[in-house]
Amino acid sequence: MKKKLIAGVALLFMAIGLSSCSEEKSGTDMSHETTAKISNDSSKVMTEAPSLKKLTSQHKVTVNGVSFNLDATYGIPQSRLDNWYFTQPTSVSIGSKTSDLPANLDVHVTEIYSDVTMISKYARYNGVRQDSADLKYSELPDGGVAIDNSNNFSVPFQVEGINENETSFYVINGYGSSDTDRISEGDLREYAQGGALKTVWTLLVHDKKTDKTYAKTVQDSIGLPYVTKSKED
Repeated sequence: MKKKLIAGVALLFMAIGLSSCSEEKSGTDMSHETTAKISNDSSKVMTEAPSLKKLTSQHKVTVNGVSFNLDATYGIPQSRLDNWYFTQPTSVSIGSKTSDLPANLDVHVTEIYSDVTMISKYARYNGVRQDSADLKYSELPDGGVAIDNSNNFSVPFQVEGINENETSFYVINGYGSSDTDRISEGDLREYAQGGALKTVWTLLVHDKKTDKTYAKTVQDSIGLPYVTKSKED
């Protein structure tokens, strides 16, 4: 009986060991995902802005025959460059400013809608939303946040992992399935080419000559690819 018990315990630990070995690695750790740690050895730290890889998309906006450029800037951490993750949270920087803005125009950002979705040749995965943000500033005194040729506006978009998005999780795993499992990055990389950061900017443009305010929208769809392409490419 004692030998059977010992053998049973050994098999249990062996099964646990095999299970842990087969677990997919996340590719990250505490130092990558935090800016500081609370401990007994420190009470104050100097926190620096993370190094970002940025892309600027320029849009021409015209009001009453007069044009200016909206420069929309998007940034992701260097560690996510050509290595987007769907199962881990990532902070994306979204910003804008104007260039060649005429003296008679004032520009305010009144709303930013942004989301990250999957790009895939397969309907089950394509267009599945990882996370979204809808930021509204219409209640500010001027109806939005002012930007001009010298002053930009930027905001972080904390994109959550897809396992935290209940709707997306069940779209991929299947509604009503009894064997739904946590989605792994490896599974997604088999079928997706990467993500798309889609953003819509709503601007209020005030023409001082006519004392009228106009609403203008511009939009971007920025690719967030993987290091390696999908096997199905």
